[in-house]
Amino acid sequence: MFCGTDKDLTIEHVFPAFMGGELEVPDGSCSRHNGEIAVWEGKIKKDTAFLLHLLQIENRYGIVPNAKVDVTIPGVDVSGLQGIREPSGTIKLFDKVREITREDGSKLRSGFFVSNKSAEKFLAKAKERGERISERPVEEEIAIDSSFLFTMAFCETPETRRVVAKIALAAVAHDLGTGYAQSSQFDELRQFCIDTSLPSSPVSYFSNKALVGALGCSVYQHSVIAYFSARQMKAWAVVTLFGGLTFAVQLTENYQESSNRQLCIFYDAVSRERFTPTLRTNEMSLVRLALSDESIFEDKKLLDEQWAPLIQAYCAERGIELSLIPPS
Repeated sequence: MFCGTDKDLTIEHVFPAFMGGELEVPDGSCSRHNGEIAVWEGKIKKDTAFLLHLLQIENRYGIVPNAKVDVTIPGVDVSGLQGIREPSGTIKLFDKVREITREDGSKLRSGFFVSNKSAEKFLAKAKERGERISERPVEEEIAIDSSFLFTMAFCETPETRRVVAKIALAAVAHDLGTGYAQSSQFDELRQFCIDTSLPSSPVSYFSNKALVGALGCSVYQHSVIAYFSARQMKAWAVVTLFGGLTFAVQLTENYQESSNRQLCIFYDAVSRERFTPTLRTNEMSLVRLALSDESIFEDKKLLDEQWAPLIQAYCAERGIELSLIPPS
């Protein structure tokens, strides 16, 4: 799909496996390019770890990632606590030791410990240094508040743009055939997927609330809609991730056929199945809407405003408190 070789081929996923993707293109890429793309996907995976955790999206091994969270304990005066939130909602705390210098130049070290073993080790070392020690009791049962800050910065990174380009090309290969995706009309898109030195990008993120409303997806659904215009000799794809993060992809500016084509893939990352939505219009109209003046390109604030209602509704249904932080 990327270099045309017929050696050392492997499966290529349409949507990345870490996003719950199981749609596959057999022999879709060589091991080399599959590995390069996996590095870019790994960066996005790291940046979206808490989102994947929140949405309970399993990776290829059936595992929902843990999430690192900030922790506060009402009534306990310890700042900077952190923990790991497991998919079940259980939070495992980390030990915390901090040192401050007082106005008189003396140092004060304090610690919060999850286990008696860790606390005893801290106390033993303090005694060896001849330090004065005072212990603060903690209730056997405590309430824990956890929080996490998630930003949209990943949407504009080079890694995300290349992975989105790969998703679009893989969707073409999945629905129209690998041979078709290897045709010369997709050479520029293919080169962008594998050549990090190219300065221009055929991928742009955008906001268009009318389009997202027409798609009607939830936050754990991804989609690719493509339209190939014989009259304009061009083709475009609209890639939507997590229900409302929308990207426009220039598939080709050299469409070589005499008739139009279109394709549509809707995928649920939780059920891990392709599904057919009820759309009020066709692929051509949806792509035209995405490319119309109603779309605002490369504006993170508007993209955030477009996606926020979806994630707010999801959290509200599950009793999760969500606060939106205005961009600086």
